[in-house]
Amino acid sequence: MVTMALYSHSEPLPYGTVLTDKNGRVISFIEKTSWERVVTDLVNTGIYMISPEVLELIPPDAPFDFARDLFPLMAQLDLDIVGVPMQGYWCDIGNSKSYLCCCLDAIDGKLKIIPAETNSLSSGIYTPPNLPDSVRLIPPCIICEGALIKRDAVIGRSVIHTGSRVGANSRVVNYVIDGANIGEACIISGTVVCRGAV
Repeated sequence: MVTMALYSHSEPLPYGTVLTDKNGRVISFIEKTSWERVVTDLVNTGIYMISPEVLELIPPDAPFDFARDLFPLMAQLDLDIVGVPMQGYWCDIGNSKSYLCCCLDAIDGKLKIIPAETNSLSSGIYTPPNLPDSVRLIPPCIICEGALIKRDAVIGRSVIHTGSRVGANSRVVNYVIDGANIGEACIISGTVVCRGAV
């Protein structure tokens, strides 16, 4: 009825862990436990394949959370949920720290992204045309079209989205800027600054 993608995580405490039997059938969910109660490192990724019949269990006009409401209901009804450990890269982006980590992993090449041909990261740098010659870029970094980078700025290992502005003589490292306005002579490191922030 439901197939759930699971991921073997070295630090499972912040996530819901999932215990399966030898056939992959989910037998227990343990939400955000302590190390003393950890019996598996498999975490629920929040990625599911769902049979259409399962949708009939969801009330049409009420909040209904999969992990908190649907899966316990399915357990009561003895409906199968199968967990499948997945290989490859997975990162929860539910907070700014993990979002930053995921973005930096992407530009560091820890996961495969397939950019448009014009955005090729083979050099470790993608920049729009008309970037001032005095801007210093330390790869890997992505500066999207529509971002404004002023003279003598230093950009390193960062993603700068369309609509963002980095003022003259500012230094931006390990950073994601999504439409924010960074003033002149600012030093920004290891953070995410969102649209509308100054």
